[in-house]
Amino acid sequence: MTIRKIIVLCMSFVIALGLCACSGEKEMKKVSDLAYDEADSINYIYIMENGKYTPFLVLTDDYNGNTLLLRKEILDENRRINNYSAYYANSEIDLYLNEEYLKSLTEISQYIIQSKVEITSEDALGASGLDIEMIDRCVFLLSCNEVGISDSVNIAPEGEMLEYFRNEENRKAYFNEDLSSWWLRTPNTYYLSCSYVIGDNNKLGFTNSYDQNGIRPAVCVEGDMKIELKSGIVADQMVYVFSFEN
Repeated sequence: MTIRKIIVLCMSFVIALGLCACSGEKEMKKVSDLAYDEADSINYIYIMENGKYTPFLVLTDDYNGNTLLLRKEILDENRRINNYSAYYANSEIDLYLNEEYLKSLTEISQYIIQSKVEITSEDALGASGLDIEMIDRCVFLLSCNEVGISDSVNIAPEGEMLEYFRNEENRKAYFNEDLSSWWLRTPNTYYLSCSYVIGDNNKLGFTNSYDQNGIRPAVCVEGDMKIELKSGIVADQMVYVFSFEN
């Protein structure tokens, strides 16, 4: 190889390195790389749900040491929390998420981690109590605290605030491009049967546990799960999916 060719190759390599540095883009190899508190940007991982890919927000890489994912959009079917009581553990919504819904996550279900989730204790209901307890769940709803709302004497301190929700606009959720209300797991402890929701006006409210509201399931996976870019899911885009190849 001539000296001239060597110089040209070296210059090309330097230019390529410069372009990579200028782009500021970090190579994403594992799901925790996409986390909002790491990347400081909104990133999605597409998960197979009922046979089709669905986008999930990657909220944090430190939810009890794991990576927390939240469904971007509202599920097709609104549901109630329970027939009366707003106590979350083993409520209708809790059982639905960890049985029927979990089975719909065909590819990823075996990789979902049972997370320790703080909930309001049953004794706190109807007494403006603030006592909390811990349950283990694969799929769960977010809490008032986690979406950045804790300014009420009737909200028990369930979980830690997620950085993503420091921007109140990020609480908005949609169904078929229309703003929709969505359940939180937090009850209003002044009552026995009322749970909090993010309304379709993006404000915090509460309704009877037997009312119908939207659902945004949250799950955790290990942060080092491999990801890859894939085409053919969103038109003219490459999006991240989990890579299950060894």
